[in-house]
Amino acid sequence: MKFALFIIFAALLAQTSLSFAFENIELKSEFKELSFIKNGKNPSDLSGVTWSPETRSYFLILNKLGLVYETDENFSLKRTITITGIGDSEEIVFLGMQESEGHNYPEVAISEESGLISILTITEKNFYDTAKDAHQFTINVDNENWGNKGIEGLAYDKVNKVFYAAKEIKPMAIFKFQRPVDSSIKKVKPTLLFSDIQLKKHISDISGLFFNQETKRLMILSHESYCLLDMQEDGKLVSKYNLSTYISKKLFSSLKSQFEGVSIGKDGDLVLTSEPYHYQQFDLSGSSLNY
Repeated sequence: MKFALFIIFAALLAQTSLSFAFENIELKSEFKELSFIKNGKNPSDLSGVTWSPETRSYFLILNKLGLVYETDENFSLKRTITITGIGDSEEIVFLGMQESEGHNYPEVAISEESGLISILTITEKNFYDTAKDAHQFTINVDNENWGNKGIEGLAYDKVNKVFYAAKEIKPMAIFKFQRPVDSSIKKVKPTLLFSDIQLKKHISDISGLFFNQETKRLMILSHESYCLLDMQEDGKLVSKYNLSTYISKKLFSSLKSQFEGVSIGKDGDLVLTSEPYHYQQFDLSGSSLNY
């Protein structure tokens, strides 16, 4: 009897600790529209977001069109960048600064649902052709006929030069692989980090991925489960953040929106982007995501 009561108490304590973690993310900006996407002529949705601290700018990518928007730190549009040779684009990730023609420019990786990754340096030009401007390689996974259930998230560890790629669903998976050392490499063989069985304990799909350089942990965004996971590489769940605390599922549904992108941005804030053209910002100073 005492043992049973101890188990119940331990379970309640775990739930209380998790709920406390929910409260420690502070909403900094309400659910906002990006008018340059909403009022634009491009029939596609916002898919991914990344922050370039050296240039104090965000890069946002649209799904399928190969269009990238650079904004300032307040999400005001600076320019529109066209990238040809991109198919079903899902994520854009800042890799660091790269020297080109005597100047330092942001280097990014763009992932497609098929598993194709394009690495390119974004200079002052507004037009790029991946065939000549990018290093392209494919994530080589057995039975990779994924259709519309392929790579949905991409993250990067700048210190160790390691990529993480997330397969959306059926089955879910998170892979890990070293960045290719030169542009002659066209295929990489990743290792499986988290399996569908491991991930199903917490979420039912993956819509975004980010490697937190400060905590050395992965942030995993789920649209269907309406939450954000903070996970160690050994599979230990540090926190699970319920996003319905900040925006109701009913409102989200009425806007035909869904979570698609996650990044750490200006001042260490958490940034979530959503289809078709929305974003939110959160203060992480009191949460597990900040240490």
